[in-house]
Amino acid sequence: MASRLVRAAVAAVVVAGAAAAGWWGWQRSQQPELPSSTEIGAEEAAFSFSECKARLLDGSPAIAVMFTQALDRKQDFAALLTAAEGTPGKKADPDDPSSKAGPADPASFKPLAARWVLGDNPRVVYLPFATPDRAYRITMNAGLASHSGAKLATAQTCEAASEAMPPSFYFASRGLVLPAGQNGGLPVVSINTPEVDVQFLRVKPESLPAFLEQVGGRRERSGRGSTDEEGDYYYDGYGDNQRRLKGTVGGWALDELRAMTDSVYLTRFKTDDRANRRNVSFLPVEKIKALQEPGIYIAVMSQPGRFGWDYQVTHYYVTDIGLHLRRHAAQLDVFTTSLKSGTAQSGVELSLVDEAGKALAQAQTDGDGHAVFTGRSDKARAVMARKGSEMSILSLRDAALDLSEFDATGHPSRSNKLFVYAGRDLYRPGENFQVSVLSRDADGRVPAKLLPLTLTIKKPDGSKLVEQLVQPGKAGQGYFQQTVALPADAPTGGWTVQARIDPAAKQPDAQWAFKVEEFLPERMKLTLTAPEAPLLGEVNLPVQVQGDYLYGAPAAGNRLQATVSSERLTNPLAQKLPGFLFGDFADDKAKTRQDLADVELNAEGKAEVALTANLSERCSPMRVRGAFSLLESGGRPVVRSIERTWWPAPALVAIRPLFDRNVAPEGGLAGFEVVRVDASGAFKPAKDLKLTLTYEERQWYWRYDDGRGWHSGFNTSDELVEARSLKLAAKTTVNLPVKWGRYRLEIEDPETNETLRYGFYAGYGAQDADDIGNRPDRVQLQLKGSPFKPGDTAHLSIKPPHDGEAIVTVEGDRVLWSKRVGVKASGTDLDIPVSADAAWQRQDLYVTVAAFRPGSEGDRVTPARALGLVHLPLNREDRKLKVALEAPAKAVPSTPLPIKVKVPQLAGKQAIVTVSAVDVGILNITNYKTPEPADFFFGKHRYGADILDLYGRLIEKMDGNVAQQRFGGDAGKRDTQS
Repeated sequence: MASRLVRAAVAAVVVAGAAAAGWWGWQRSQQPELPSSTEIGAEEAAFSFSECKARLLDGSPAIAVMFTQALDRKQDFAALLTAAEGTPGKKADPDDPSSKAGPADPASFKPLAARWVLGDNPRVVYLPFATPDRAYRITMNAGLASHSGAKLATAQTCEAASEAMPPSFYFASRGLVLPAGQNGGLPVVSINTPEVDVQFLRVKPESLPAFLEQVGGRRERSGRGSTDEEGDYYYDGYGDNQRRLKGTVGGWALDELRAMTDSVYLTRFKTDDRANRRNVSFLPVEKIKALQEPGIYIAVMSQPGRFGWDYQVTHYYVTDIGLHLRRHAAQLDVFTTSLKSGTAQSGVELSLVDEAGKALAQAQTDGDGHAVFTGRSDKARAVMARKGSEMSILSLRDAALDLSEFDATGHPSRSNKLFVYAGRDLYRPGENFQVSVLSRDADGRVPAKLLPLTLTIKKPDGSKLVEQLVQPGKAGQGYFQQTVALPADAPTGGWTVQARIDPAAKQPDAQWAFKVEEFLPERMKLTLTAPEAPLLGEVNLPVQVQGDYLYGAPAAGNRLQATVSSERLTNPLAQKLPGFLFGDFADDKAKTRQDLADVELNAEGKAEVALTANLSERCSPMRVRGAFSLLESGGRPVVRSIERTWWPAPALVAIRPLFDRNVAPEGGLAGFEVVRVDASGAFKPAKDLKLTLTYEERQWYWRYDDGRGWHSGFNTSDELVEARSLKLAAKTTVNLPVKWGRYRLEIEDPETNETLRYGFYAGYGAQDADDIGNRPDRVQLQLKGSPFKPGDTAHLSIKPPHDGEAIVTVEGDRVLWSKRVGVKASGTDLDIPVSADAAWQRQDLYVTVAAFRPGSEGDRVTPARALGLVHLPLNREDRKLKVALEAPAKAVPSTPLPIKVKVPQLAGKQAIVTVSAVDVGILNITNYKTPEPADFFFGKHRYGADILDLYGRLIEKMDGNVAQQRFGGDAGKRDTQS
């Protein structure tokens, strides 16, 4: 429950500045206890006091006192820990980054009758119910014991100031969809605010698509707000909230909704009034008759007796119909799933509606909850779903799911494949050259009917030089050729050749880029040599430079320019230790670049240049790169570079996370392989590595004051989870207990004084706290038996993050095959028949799995969707041509050059061969590579569909109390009856 809850809290602040502030800090203590540490594989660090910090415990201010080992639960904390309360010192000005907080007044501290609570992390003991905005001094007796029996060596004292808790209120989630019958109501967070007024507006049915388009999508922040060093962000009334109608919204923005909404209900709610804590109250919108008509509602919340320009706003609708879409160019597949049960919803009436709410097409879901709309849907703005008294809607203008972390990239996915190439990609004004095009279908075969191509030559400014209709060659091999004649006054810069099968198409089927420049082929070669050994200590790499003209003479007297740059190298031993990480993630931003003094080559064309860089503060291996430019007499450079690896110490600790993509499983053990190696990859033992695992807690706040208005931000504090002493005699595996959230692993090597630091997350969706995106949870997929031929069976292994029901599909230019199956988090196997149908003969086939987790009111589980994608490659090795050329070692100018071309697979057959003779000096300028048609046609292609659904916009479940109506609607009748 808390894992999904945090996503909303953090998301709200990062995206738009209105959050369920501090909700994670509150809920985290309610999670189950950490997993056992018996498998950690390291000795505990010595018992000592770590630090004390202001925290929230059960939503109320508290002081957390942290230690390096778990405390003995049986000891009398009241006898071993004492507290005093005093006046806090000067606070830092949030508008002045240079201001600093001052110390508390020592004379103000008064003894406090303290009650202590050991947290779910047994290394942390809390002083609960701290008074807001007060200073606290904690004294620890030397007799305080850890679970191992170790005691503090001496008494310790620390001070911390509790956070202020000014009155505030806001909607706890930025979600849109309230799962029917599951959440208890619309959640509101209140702090010292006993009542709120709420007006409900209903969006008119015909305005639903336009409304969703107005509030949907992601945009950059307005830039008019302010930020501070703690991540604070507030809006001046014109921020992204105004458009999205989430968080703080000005009255003028609400006035603009009058044409598309009706005011349907106004009431006052009594919230949870427990003082000095963050309370959650549920507005029982599902039980209010005026709010039961299906549709989207806008809730506008204000504080009784307070008048201002801004309101707390959200919009929502209630449904059990979960919508999941796959959008291909000419087909839209819709899947409906119950949010409560996670099973298919059949008989759901679906409509594609335009911007005026008019139905363009209709369909009904089958027993698998699947319906198909064929043809293009350019005018459609939303998919509307209805069943009984329920409605669900999904805007087709919403951003598709972010698949950037999935292996779904490759060549463009098209049914008509055009491979455009030429002998080189650099030409002079006035030159003529030949452009060749191979036309193939999605499986790399010559189309049954060859259509002429429209070739458009575009200048650097985007204007057309020429547009021509090109007929296929007479040989019928799908080969096209066209001469491009560049005018003598052709502008220099980047040009493009665009190829279209349909001349009216807005986007070309293929595009090939080339440059037009007043160039000369390279006339010199530049050779760089330097010691191969990795660099240690101070960077001073001597590079021997040799410059020569291509006709043999040394480049005596030519000027040499050089720069040296450096950047972090996460794995300098990728071949020997694949997947391992070295160094400190903080060095990711430590890039440097420095120009060196020019050098003149001697009579032999030689010079020595020392590459120097100051890397003394770096803890990571660094790539040191020297870039050299040897200038011809006219100033044109020949550019070459050399790279070496710098190590901060002779031996370094490295880790390999035993989980994918920086996200460990939630509520379990995060595994790491640990080694210590030198620059050659040889293992080096270690006796006393110091390992710590820290939870990086961000406590978000949402406050109002007359000077700044509503503003939000976060305070960051660390919580020690594990502290261990690690001995390495060989590669070792350690397992560390994690819950949901953001963590930092550190391993200090006392021998070298270097520390490895690695940041990661536990629980999919945890990274959304730092980078909001429409990013789905992951299903682990593995295909056995690839590549496949028609008639084969693909064996698919499915491992979702949760049990549930899944939709398995095979997709190319549309959904070709689908099946609903039950899946287990422990793993499920499924056989997929690889069809011989023509629709399956393409290289952009993917198997996708969408696994649905049902909601459950009992354990506060929010419905969820996880996604998996894996490429389904077809075996086309027998169709890849092997070409060999035989040519003389030397050529005589102005004489024919005999060349033999051998293609064994085409023995006795007619073929078209294009041969280009190009000056290597020209190819070197742009580093032009020989075209590879086999990879273009048969290599991995990108996933071609957009995936849209509503699961990333659900209103999360959370603990709280139902708010009571004070007046409005039939509140008066209920009060009379009671």
